Amino acid sequence: MTRPPSSLRTGRILPSFRLLSSASASSSPSSFSPLATPADDLRHCRELIRSRDYSAYLVGLLRPPSVSPAYFAVRALDAEAAGSEDSLLSGNAGSLLAVRMRLQWWSDALDAAYGDSAVPAHPVARVLRRERAKIPRRPLERLLDARRDEAETGGRCDSVEDLVRRTEDTEGALLRLHLAACDMEERPGAAEAARHVGIGAGLIAVLQAAPRWLAAKGEVPWPRDIAQHYGLAHADPQTLLPSDNARAAAQELGTLARWHLRKAEELRVEKEAARCLLGGVAARHALDLIEKAEWDLSHQNAGGVPQVIRGPQGEEETMDQSAGHWKVGLKLGWHYFRGRL
Repeated sequence: MTRPPSSLRTGRILPSFRLLSSASASSSPSSFSPLATPADDLRHCRELIRSRDYSAYLVGLLRPPSVSPAYFAVRALDAEAAGSEDSLLSGNAGSLLAVRMRLQWWSDALDAAYGDSAVPAHPVARVLRRERAKIPRRPLERLLDARRDEAETGGRCDSVEDLVRRTEDTEGALLRLHLAACDMEERPGAAEAARHVGIGAGLIAVLQAAPRWLAAKGEVPWPRDIAQHYGLAHADPQTLLPSDNARAAAQELGTLARWHLRKAEELRVEKEAARCLLGGVAARHALDLIEKAEWDLSHQNAGGVPQVIRGPQGEEETMDQSAGHWKVGLKLGWHYFRGRL
């Protein structure tokens, strides 16, 4: 079996960093009404993902109607469990208590969705109930456990290996759940490809989150062993990201991410399984932008780091969603047509 470059640490990674791309989606009051239709519930899930993870939203739009509800339900549950950018970046006791309460609420909602009792009047819970035959429960429970661990540690990891393990239970789990919904998880190489794509996408999400973490907390969300190795633990926040050491650290994580994405490609899974893993295409696009910026994460175009702008109706959008994502959309459509990662 091929090993990653000796200078790199192997592993998997973290996903709620991907959810830091925008604030929590606002829900229309009718979405939570007992009178809401299944279409209303699914629309809520789609809009939540659109506001949190636009690339995942685009992937979901390519999925056939038979599996699209399960895809958006799982992604929406993860988005609700991970919470908004503010809750992860604040790190105060009150925020942590709110996160614990939210995760317990969703754990109870999951029990209801897979049991016989009435589900809470929440669109995500209702879609989960309808789609539960396609979505195995145990991976969802592990996903909530990983989010709980992430909240307790403030999103920080001691080592790349720790970051990898957390991501295996988050981004990797989301991909395996979609494979299961499409009855593709047991196909040759599919689960292993999902693992590699999850690791690569998660590492790239950490790089993309660096500017927002630095602005909010005066530090970057990289593993402590990476920060210590490159002398970043006590660096001046004003000059941290453009520095040579920060670029070297970003390059190490980015090189590891690319290695995992390539390993997923080399597995040459069946076309339908590859279509379940198109998040790897969007992740590779973001990594190309970071590398093009010479690993300077402060660069406005590095990895599509969001810049808030106003849409045609005055709504907030990010540069990622408006001006840049048409390129990602074209790439996703092309790879979906080919059935290749």
